Amino acid sequence: MQVWSAQFISFVAFASGQISSYPLAVIRTQQQAQAFSSNSHPVSGVLSGLTGMYEWNGFRGYYNGMGASFVRAIPCALIN
Repeated sequence: MQVWSAQFISFVAFASGQISSYPLAVIRTQQQAQAFSSNSHPVSGVLSGLTGMYEWNGFRGYYNGMGASFVRAIPCALIN
């Protein structure tokens, strides 16, 4: 296997993992920030967080900030 194909396979695995798990990271961040803000939407669990995120921001709300996360994480994934 050539080096470029191994890096491509590594990138595809990384990208699919990021895309599938990023909404959970958004919910986790929202729950952590909720303790410091009085104007946030109350979220008591993952399922209510996912449904609430869809109600407030639509499908795009699940992936807010993902571009910056990719720019930061892609070089790290290619090095490893």
